[in-house]
Amino acid sequence: MGRGGATGHAGDMSNPYSTPDPDDAPAEAPHTEAPHAEAPTNQAPPTHQAPPPPYTPPYTPPSYGEAPAGGGPKRLTRSSSDKMIAGVCGGAAAYLDIDATLVRLLMVAAAVFTGGAAILVYLAGWILMPQD
Repeated sequence: MGRGGATGHAGDMSNPYSTPDPDDAPAEAPHTEAPHAEAPTNQAPPTHQAPPPPYTPPYTPPSYGEAPAGGGPKRLTRSSSDKMIAGVCGGAAAYLDIDATLVRLLMVAAAVFTGGAAILVYLAGWILMPQD
């Protein structure tokens, strides 16, 4: 009989309380480590953060009536290039930096709702505003 006596071999799986015999253990393969790039160091791991975006100044909306880029004060004048009748609406649109069609539509709406008083304002602009 073997070492286990009448109960069987110590590595027998039929007895769950038996301890395996160290002589019956399978031979282990030589222990080899996985290849490493390099030994660990005290350096912190690299951080993969994107660089900060470039500085952009805050947006400032244009101020209506400020001086043009060429210098000198901005003036309200009648437009010689963007005109339908006398250039009053075109000049007002250039001064306000908006579309001349919008100023013309507002002028027609004002003339309708004021009973024609806006036409007097247009005539006053025609007389008082200098040609550009």
